[in-house]
Amino acid sequence: ENSRWSADGTTLSITGLSSFSVKDKAFADFATGNLGLGLLEVQGTGSSMIFHETLSVGVQGEQGKVAVEAGGQLDTMTLNIIGGTPSEPSEVTVDGPDSKLTVAGTVTVGAESGGLLKIVGGASAHLGELRSGTGESSYAVVEVQGAESTMIVGDVVIATATLGTGVTVSQGGTVFAGGDTRLGEGGPGGTVTVMDENSRWSALTTTLSLGTQGDGFGSFRVNDGASAEFSFGNLGHGSLRVLGTSSFVAFDETLNVGVNDQQADVNVSFGGQLDTMTLNIIGGTPSEPSEVTVDGPDSKLTVAGTVTVGSEGVGILNVFEGAFAKIGELQVGAAPGSRGEVFIEDPTSLLEVTGNTVIGLAGTGILRVTGGAKMTGSMATVNYAAPGMLGMPGATVTGPGSRWDLTGSLTVGEGQPGHLQITDGGVVAAAKVVVGSDGLVNGAGGTIQVGAGGVQNGGTFSPGSSPGKMTVDGNYEQILGGVLEIEIGGLTSQSEYDVLVVTGDAAVGGTIRLTFIDDFAPHAGDQFDFLQVDGALTATGASYEIRNLNPAFEFDVSFDAGALTMTALTDGVFQPEPPFECDLNLDGSVDRGDAAILAENFGMLSGATLAHGDCTGDGAVDIADLASLQRQFDAPGPPSSSAAVPEPSSAALLLCGFVASAVSFARFTRRRAKQAR
Repeated sequence: ENSRWSADGTTLSITGLSSFSVKDKAFADFATGNLGLGLLEVQGTGSSMIFHETLSVGVQGEQGKVAVEAGGQLDTMTLNIIGGTPSEPSEVTVDGPDSKLTVAGTVTVGAESGGLLKIVGGASAHLGELRSGTGESSYAVVEVQGAESTMIVGDVVIATATLGTGVTVSQGGTVFAGGDTRLGEGGPGGTVTVMDENSRWSALTTTLSLGTQGDGFGSFRVNDGASAEFSFGNLGHGSLRVLGTSSFVAFDETLNVGVNDQQADVNVSFGGQLDTMTLNIIGGTPSEPSEVTVDGPDSKLTVAGTVTVGSEGVGILNVFEGAFAKIGELQVGAAPGSRGEVFIEDPTSLLEVTGNTVIGLAGTGILRVTGGAKMTGSMATVNYAAPGMLGMPGATVTGPGSRWDLTGSLTVGEGQPGHLQITDGGVVAAAKVVVGSDGLVNGAGGTIQVGAGGVQNGGTFSPGSSPGKMTVDGNYEQILGGVLEIEIGGLTSQSEYDVLVVTGDAAVGGTIRLTFIDDFAPHAGDQFDFLQVDGALTATGASYEIRNLNPAFEFDVSFDAGALTMTALTDGVFQPEPPFECDLNLDGSVDRGDAAILAENFGMLSGATLAHGDCTGDGAVDIADLASLQRQFDAPGPPSSSAAVPEPSSAALLLCGFVASAVSFARFTRRRAKQAR
């Protein structure tokens, strides 16, 4: 006690196997320190050492060591743990209760090669800024280990040359970060791992950034009951993992996944939990999308506000293997040119939306509820999707036990194309289902359970899937412009021709279209009970179309014993109608659905097919295809079609809207390419 080495204004240099020790309440101070192959010790309660400027550990590639133990204290303006090797790094260890490291400025770990900073045994460190792994071939590790071991720090920047190195908080250690946490900035990789029960990374007013600058990759992992909290998250080229029961990560404001067109990945599994006020899965590319996955029993995602999936590029949200997600509102495919995909799979998986859901807000939206999974919500809209390009409808509910339950209404294709498919025991339940003029509902073995509002079909309702049965548990109303599409490929109901079953009343106006398939033609006397109604049926206002049979074919339609039946009065001859050149989605007409597909792929220079919008067969989607589509859009439909044809003025307006969409998409594509460069 009271012993002192005072050398303010000078330098302490330790080389060879030399050592400098301050013990038993003694004191020493220098301006700077340079440690090569040597040891600096500050040991015992009341022992203190100060460097008024800089302490450098591991100069000239040597393995330098600093030990602050048993209540000792070390203060410096800046600390530079320069080097060593991965097997013999330079090391600063602060160990034991009341042991303390204070650095007013920046701590740099691994500035040249190998560096190690350890806060263990209940010790504490107060750092202005932590920068780890700034050297081109650096190996840098920071450990905060043990109950009551604490690091209080401003900004944290991890950019190690060796992937997997970075910061580890374990066994109840705590980091309080008052500045941003930036991983993968200025180097190939940066990792933070917070693991074990009661371990914590607290950064309540700051931002977590992963791989948002340069080509660096950032990884933040919370495992085995640990926790982390931030205000904001910006994930570029990086990965966020929340793994294990009671593991928890929270963002008080917003989590952005896939910034700067990068591929970001979030995984919540094995009982982990992720909370955020809003979640924006911005997107990557079709081959490298940004993705958020909640996987496994007790794994949970909670978003109080809006989840946007695909706000610029391609974004995916997965709820798998019994996981649970509860969100405020859901927007899938939010911007022109974007694509959002939501997959809820496996029994006991549940996505609960307390507000509204929009599939295809302004871009392409895909929702799939499969394998016995459940989704709930208030109101929902299924809008723009491109089944001709993507091979799937906007929303699909398929498989025994799979359900989409809504307390409000469900609208499909109102103002822009929308496609809902329900198959193989899947169920969609809503207070009311409205199929708009651009909407399509189809599927075999699916059920729509509807409240007092019933099903109102002003678009296309197609039970079966070449062919099959669909059930409406409630009332069915088909208004002017609505089409009931029935495919007939034989005499056996459900397996060879479509059947719509309505458990309530049915009022059928609009068009009933009977399309013959698989080279099948009926003989005189053949009957097809294609609409079965348990309640009252009114169909006096309906018109009938026959497709793919000879024009001379005659038939009759009658209602008896709860079934609307078509009876062939003459023998039919199968005569398939040639598809239109620009019927891109092969639905028998050239309309807004085809225009949307062409707009999505406009500017594709090679490898294009009809499904992409190549009407002319030259392998590109360009102005020639646009001109071809415009000609066919204004032309009458096939001879047997009674679909309304727009007047020239309305068709021109519609095509103008299409051109605007195509131009918008082309600009969006160029902007993304420029950002990528």
